[in-house]
Amino acid sequence: MRQNVRFQLTITRKILISFTVAILCLGGLNLYLTMGMQKQSEKYEGIMSNLFLLGGIKSKSALIEKELRAVYYGTTDIEAAGHRTAADQIKSDLERGSLSLSAKEREAALNLLQLLVDKMEGAEQLARAKELGKMEDVLGEIVKRQAFFQAQIDGLISQELVKSESLRQTLQAEQKKSAAINLVALVAALVGSVLLALFIARNISRPIRELTKLAERIAAGQLSVGEMKVKTNDELKGLAHSFNEMAGSLKEIIATAHQVNHNVHHTFVGLKESSEQNVTVGERVADAVTEMDEALRTQASELQGTAEATQSMHVLSQEIAKGSEAILERATHMAALAEEGNRSNTQFVQQYQTVAQVMKQTASHTGELVARTRAMNAIVLRIAEISELTNLLSLNASIEAARAGESGKGFAVVAGEIRKLAGLSADSAGEIARIIHSVQGESETMQAMMNESVSEMERGSMLARDTTQSLLLIQDANQAVHAEIGHIFHDLQDLKVRIDRVNESSGTIDKTAVQLQERMGLIAAAVTEQSAHLQEGAASAVVLADLAERMDAVLARFQIETRH
Repeated sequence: MRQNVRFQLTITRKILISFTVAILCLGGLNLYLTMGMQKQSEKYEGIMSNLFLLGGIKSKSALIEKELRAVYYGTTDIEAAGHRTAADQIKSDLERGSLSLSAKEREAALNLLQLLVDKMEGAEQLARAKELGKMEDVLGEIVKRQAFFQAQIDGLISQELVKSESLRQTLQAEQKKSAAINLVALVAALVGSVLLALFIARNISRPIRELTKLAERIAAGQLSVGEMKVKTNDELKGLAHSFNEMAGSLKEIIATAHQVNHNVHHTFVGLKESSEQNVTVGERVADAVTEMDEALRTQASELQGTAEATQSMHVLSQEIAKGSEAILERATHMAALAEEGNRSNTQFVQQYQTVAQVMKQTASHTGELVARTRAMNAIVLRIAEISELTNLLSLNASIEAARAGESGKGFAVVAGEIRKLAGLSADSAGEIARIIHSVQGESETMQAMMNESVSEMERGSMLARDTTQSLLLIQDANQAVHAEIGHIFHDLQDLKVRIDRVNESSGTIDKTAVQLQERMGLIAAAVTEQSAHLQEGAASAVVLADLAERMDAVLARFQIETRH
């Protein structure tokens, strides 16, 4: 039956095929309409492209006359003017394949453009020859031919606008037509789907109602119903066949159940009596095992307390060992730090003494600097005196030159220059004296500070030597403490080993007691479980006997044909 159903036209396939056909029809119709609209849209885009190109051609043609006027008025050079570029672009746009014009229209536009270019070349020659009078006449001709050319372009634009308006109306009509066709197709599809759904539902519901009636008769106990027959070649036919087989199997099951139930009833009565005897024996064994389990639990509890105390001692010994080890490490670290501190302090004392010597030498050099600045001050004072004397001499020379009259003018000039130089020398000497005086004051202050620093460094050197002696004493004390802590650490390690042995022995005893307790618990559980099973078996025998009686009553409801 399953092999035949695989190749049948099932209900699902019927529905899928129906809706697939409807969807394909609607999709094909929409595709056809969309392709038509696409073609019209492409035409409309071509017209808009023509309008754009024609508008550009018109604006570029106006640029030719504008550029030549600029050349005429001298604002632009003929070589830099853009009229030639505009003409070439107009020709390229007219010859472009994307501009959909007829051959006649394209040829007429190119001819007018050529006439305009001819006049434009004449204007270029006149502009190069500087014949502006004749160029004005040529510009007039260019304006006329430009007007003719733009008029033709305007005519082409008007034709494209008329085409675009006509195409727009066509597109609107196509859209309305497409919407109407889609609406009609959608309504037809909905109506067809509803009718098809009603037809399929009717073919499904009729056999199901018949099958429901037969199932209600079987549920009422009438097993002698006839077979159900379905004419369609789909799942309902398979369902009817399965229902007929189920009804036949149910008849055989009920007949067999009558015989088996009668035999089971007698068997369970004997089983009930045997279970009651086994329950009594099992309860006695369970009581004995329970007493042994309680005794073992008491013993295990005592062993558990001993094991916990031993474990506490083991943990405490481990903590003591860890603490002593940490103390030993810290003592070792302290000894190393003391030794390192002693070495560092020794190096510090040596460096400190070296710095003290350098400071003493610096103080000595500072004293020499003070003496030299004093000598420089005396020299500057001598220079100032010489400047004053030079100034007096130049003044006397000026007086003598004035007495000499015209013959002493040159000497008076020289005396004036000497007086200026003497003044500058005096000013410079004064400035140098101030600087030397300032340097001398700072040098004396630095010398005093150097002397004070040397005294402080000598006192610091003495303190550093005392610190070195103290660090040596601390180092000796740390070494003694380190040796004592080492002895204590070894003693604690021996104590930890002994406690570990005691802890291992206690753990072994505890594990043995726990294992014994677990085994006794398993025995008690097994005995208790067996007793419970026996009680459950007895109870189950009683329940099954009752169920057998109730099954007899239930099976009596079904009316089956008696087999001879």
